[in-house]
Amino acid sequence: MDTADNEIRIYRGTPDLRPGGRCVVEVEGLDGTHPLVNHTETDFAWGYGGAGPATLAECIVIDALGRDARCRRCAGGGIDPESGREEATCRDCGGDGWSDFVALAAQVVKDHLVAPLPQDVSFQLTSEQAMDIILRVRLDSD
Repeated sequence: MDTADNEIRIYRGTPDLRPGGRCVVEVEGLDGTHPLVNHTETDFAWGYGGAGPATLAECIVIDALGRDARCRRCAGGGIDPESGREEATCRDCGGDGWSDFVALAAQVVKDHLVAPLPQDVSFQLTSEQAMDIILRVRLDSD
C-alpha cells in the first residue's frame, strides 16, 4: 500500500456552527497544510453516522492511501481504457476512479473514527490512525 508515501499526515477539522456553515478539514503533512480534497458534493461532518461523516471518511481514506486508492483498471480516470471512447464509463469503478476497497475501508473508518467524534468540536486525527483501520480491513477482505 502506498499510504501517501508512508508520510504521517494530520487531519484537523473545525466546525462552523452558523446556520448553513461549512466544516473545514485541513491536512498537514510534509508538503505543508492544505484543505482536504472533497471528492463528492456532500459537505464534511463528523459525530454521527450520516452522509457528511461518510464523505469525510472516504476523503481521509483516499488521502491516506494515495495512489493505491485509484481504480486499477482505469488508473483513476473513470474511463474504460479498453473502449477507446471518452464516454465509456469504467466498469470496475463505475466512473468515480476509486478502487472498490475505498468504499469498504471508508465505511469502517467512518464507524470507528469519524462518527464517534464530538459533533460540534474541532478534531484531530492522523493518517496513522486511519491506516491502522484500513490495514485491518485489507487483511479481513483478503
